[in-house]
Amino acid sequence: MKKLNAILIIVLSSIFSGSLLASIQVNFDYKTFLIPNEGPYVETHLNFIGGTMKYARNTNGLLQANIEALIIFRNLERIVAYEKINLTSPETMDSLFVDFLDIRRFTLASGSYFLELSITDLNLENSTPLMYEEIVEIPAYNLLTISDIILISGWGPTEESNDLSRSGYDVLPRVSSVYSGDDNQLAFYTEAYHTDKFFSDGKEFIISTSIENAYFTKVIEESVNYKKFSPNSVIPLIQTKRINELQEGVYNLTIEIRDRENVVQSSKTLEFIKTSGNNTNSSTGENKEVLDEFSVYVDQLKDEDQLYAHLLSLEPIADVYDLRTIRSTISNDRSDDDLEVIKTEKTSNENIQLQIESNAKLKNMQNFLYKFWVEKSPEGPLQSWLEYLSRVEAVDAEFGNRLKKGFETDRGRIYLEYGSPNTRVIRKHDTGANPYEIWHFYQAKEFANKRFVFMDTDQVLNDYRLIQSDMIGEVRNDNWIDMILSGVQTNRVNNQGQGALDKTTFSDGARNIIKDLYLNPR
Repeated sequence: MKKLNAILIIVLSSIFSGSLLASIQVNFDYKTFLIPNEGPYVETHLNFIGGTMKYARNTNGLLQANIEALIIFRNLERIVAYEKINLTSPETMDSLFVDFLDIRRFTLASGSYFLELSITDLNLENSTPLMYEEIVEIPAYNLLTISDIILISGWGPTEESNDLSRSGYDVLPRVSSVYSGDDNQLAFYTEAYHTDKFFSDGKEFIISTSIENAYFTKVIEESVNYKKFSPNSVIPLIQTKRINELQEGVYNLTIEIRDRENVVQSSKTLEFIKTSGNNTNSSTGENKEVLDEFSVYVDQLKDEDQLYAHLLSLEPIADVYDLRTIRSTISNDRSDDDLEVIKTEKTSNENIQLQIESNAKLKNMQNFLYKFWVEKSPEGPLQSWLEYLSRVEAVDAEFGNRLKKGFETDRGRIYLEYGSPNTRVIRKHDTGANPYEIWHFYQAKEFANKRFVFMDTDQVLNDYRLIQSDMIGEVRNDNWIDMILSGVQTNRVNNQGQGALDKTTFSDGARNIIKDLYLNPR
């Protein structure tokens, strides 16, 4: 899930030869930058969580982890860069384990690459490697632009060049975009390129930074900062933002280059998450663990059709902003023709581009599912999603048909949005009436005593349509009893929905029966 820029990958423990194995936890991230007159490069960050690997005694008699990491970049089927890394943790005499960080830089031309990462615990017999794949897009950086943004834990002036050095600063990456309730500050590093060419008159320009809610695109006014700069080939930018007042949710950190008329000429955005939980341990806080657990789950969802259905199934509980995002995300789904090309074993540039686009769509859908449940249920997103998914499956079994999934039907939507009704009247064989159902809720969201009336419109597909409700925002129909008796949907809808109950002329007792069932649920 590169869209969130720093996702904890967890290899769950398994059992071999009767012994319980340790589980590796590692944050992985990558960023792209430019070296003027040389070209772009990718920087990879591996942050191993202390105590999550197997530790063995070394020749000094101290405990130490031993890890092998293999990083490969492929263009088409050809390896263009790779590095096999042997890493050892800091030594320790007891269980006071600390995290450790590895940074690598790969000079690569602009374009699209497949990144493959393999991590093996060398102290663990029969260790199954952790595998991770990602599509990496390296921009040309030949225009006015901004590099990727690194969240950082610390920084200072460079005294002697080292792996942390960049543009005169030593920058320590923070390889996680999740901030807990007791994190008061967000710090970041980025670089602006070619301002000297774009602002060729040499006059000052502005770089603005801000934080906004990712869903509502509402800027947090207190976070806005404007700073003037003189043009240069590379401008490093380090800033901090106060985040102690932010509510739990998903946010965007935005950097913009503005001209002297305050018009945005280039921008870069990074998403981060603020949770309400306390992080008593920076590496293994409980809230962080549940977020990371959900991240692992979502990263394993590789079937686009399944993810497509998952996103659609969220519509009954999504607000108007989420609905807009869901429909925007899935509206760009790949065509059947693209699928057939991607499934072939050809290695043409066209196929690679289609594969890249397919992976990008997959990541977009994964990213939305992750963000939706982290914001909705930050203390337990995976559990909440699995509980909801079980309800979706139950709705599909009860209300689905050969043309629609259960959540796409009116009864399925109401069930998922408001829960199980307290009473459900099912009438299929009333003389002179079409099959219908009346659902009654003692409590529907914040409202008490709400009713929903559904009618089987074709008596073939088991697709009951909602024709009347006294719930705010749902259909209110003056002629719903007539519809049940005639089987014709008149679509004569008003804001009262009461006229059908006020009629006093009946051809038979059917109207009285329907009215009684509606007003007196049982």
